[in-house]
Amino acid sequence: MKKLLNSPLFKEWKEWLYLKSQGTTTPKVYERRLKRILESLEALGVENWEEINAKLLYQAVEKHSPVVAEQSAAAWQNFRKWARLAKDLELPDVPRELLPKPKEKEPRPLSKEEAREMERILREKAEEEKGEWVDTYLAFLLMLYGGLRIGEVLSLTPFNFQGNSLIFRGKGRKERTIPLEGKLSKVLDYLNCFPLFRDRESKTAREMALRRRLKRVSKEAGIKEFTPHRLRHTFGTMIAEAGFDAFTIKELLGHSSIKTSSKYVKVSEKRKREAVRELHKCLHVEEEEYQASKSS
Repeated sequence: MKKLLNSPLFKEWKEWLYLKSQGTTTPKVYERRLKRILESLEALGVENWEEINAKLLYQAVEKHSPVVAEQSAAAWQNFRKWARLAKDLELPDVPRELLPKPKEKEPRPLSKEEAREMERILREKAEEEKGEWVDTYLAFLLMLYGGLRIGEVLSLTPFNFQGNSLIFRGKGRKERTIPLEGKLSKVLDYLNCFPLFRDRESKTAREMALRRRLKRVSKEAGIKEFTPHRLRHTFGTMIAEAGFDAFTIKELLGHSSIKTSSKYVKVSEKRKREAVRELHKCLHVEEEEYQASKSS
């Protein structure tokens, strides 16, 4: 008998989580991770919440990869805080200090050439084929030039567009304002298209349709290992390369920690250094060719 998984506590937390985190993938990830924790606890013989302790939680989490273990600990922490505030139930925390630390991921932006090629293909498809290709093009613009997550894009309605600004609540229900300047201002001509992919039967179906179309275009553009989130990474990196600081990036991307935003500044510096190296290589080759022509 799955007493933890079938408990009202778990079901009520899920309802609260999905309501709180609309427009993000966090609920799906947290639900999946917490479900696995509860399954592991039940396999260890736990039948009620009072039997859970830190040692059992560690056993339920430590067998996973560092990334999954970290996500599982975060999901449990979310559930634990909710249980304390909503149900006055105190639960132990996962001993995170004992878990292996996941390797920090750096942003993986597209090159400017890759981004331009994807944009060209999508613009042509939107002009020629209309329909959901227009939706895909608009989503692409919002992710590349506005830094939105895919779930945030699919949650937008015409009411989120106020004047020349886009105002919405993103991850963690934090309000963000994105100025609709440059290419982003094109979106204002298509407000009747929002919500995007509205004819699909569910939000999951809408997201899958958008992912499929973006993946197809990325292959046409010759991009390897593409994910929609890389468009957001590209936006953050472009902002850093334009000379803006980590605080500005944090505000535009809606990060909860300045540490996450600082990664884009580091990537920007790395790309600048690589560009200078390439420049010197070219100059070195030109100098060698010049000297060779003089001596011949």
